[in-house]
Amino acid sequence: MVSVVAALCLLYQLIAGFCLCIRRLHDQNLSGLWMFVWIIPPFGAIFAFRAGTAGPNKYGQVPGVYKST
Repeated sequence: MVSVVAALCLLYQLIAGFCLCIRRLHDQNLSGLWMFVWIIPPFGAIFAFRAGTAGPNKYGQVPGVYKST
C-alpha cells in the first residue's frame, strides 16, 4: 500500500516537473520540445539560468504584468 502511494506521489512530481520545465522554456520564447535537451545536465543548466524575454512573446504576456484599462 505504501509503495502505491509513493508511486503516485512520484508520478505527480514527475508530471509537475515537466510542466514547470515547459513553462520556463515558454518564458524564454522556446518550444516545449526543448525540454528533452534539459535532460542532458550540461545543456539543461544553460536553459535553466538563461533570462526570459523582456516583453510578450508568442506564448503570451509576461506573467504578473497586466495593462490597466
